[in-house]
Amino acid sequence: GRHLQLHASSMAVADVPNDARPDLQLDDPHPFLGRSVMDHYFLPPGVSSLAKGGLLRFGLGQPAPVAQAQRLARRNGLTWGQGLKDRLRSHFGRHRRLELEVFHDYLPNSGTRMVLSDRRVDAFGFPVAHLDLDPDPHHRTAGAWLQRQGIRVFEALGADDIRLGPPGDNAGYLVHGTCRAGDDPATSVLDRWCRSHEVPNLFVVDGAFMPTSGGAPPTLTILANSFRVARHLTAALGSGDQELASP
Repeated sequence: GRHLQLHASSMAVADVPNDARPDLQLDDPHPFLGRSVMDHYFLPPGVSSLAKGGLLRFGLGQPAPVAQAQRLARRNGLTWGQGLKDRLRSHFGRHRRLELEVFHDYLPNSGTRMVLSDRRVDAFGFPVAHLDLDPDPHHRTAGAWLQRQGIRVFEALGADDIRLGPPGDNAGYLVHGTCRAGDDPATSVLDRWCRSHEVPNLFVVDGAFMPTSGGAPPTLTILANSFRVARHLTAALGSGDQELASP
């Protein structure tokens, strides 16, 4: 269960007036929206202890009118009446909400892990999962720098309200690690074909095999690896190798 990796995520939201850039109508689809900007995949020297940056994705905020109206009513104290009407009219009629989502690495380490609790059990009497997180300071350092690059884009678009989330936050999705692959059984759980070093013919092909999280969503990588392992299995079985010995 060691070397658990989530994703380091840095978010920001900006309200851009519709008339801020008449030459750029932010409607979906648009070449600028829904794209991952690779310009800052590597950080300039001196930013952090590691040169790895991440991907910047810009997109329109989800409509969710009821949730947004509730959020607007509670911003800076409860607002109602004409004040709330003006705020709703401005938000939905005069602005477009843009979102910045930064994906960057969650550095693996032995202190970030999932173990079975020795104190708590679930409704069936089984030990529940216990998570220990030991995030590297690089997550926040890189996240803050990447957020600033996104803010520059928002400002160039004429945004009049920019709100930042915690830089390098622990995203509770896109989970990897805990059964990472490697050649050395002393430092890895699986071999290069995702077969357990200790349990004969046990293969693990979800995100647990990944030694690092990478600076991008891992879904396609997980799928590609599952096909790679499947081809290895079918080839070994087709040759009559019942032990499925790795080449």
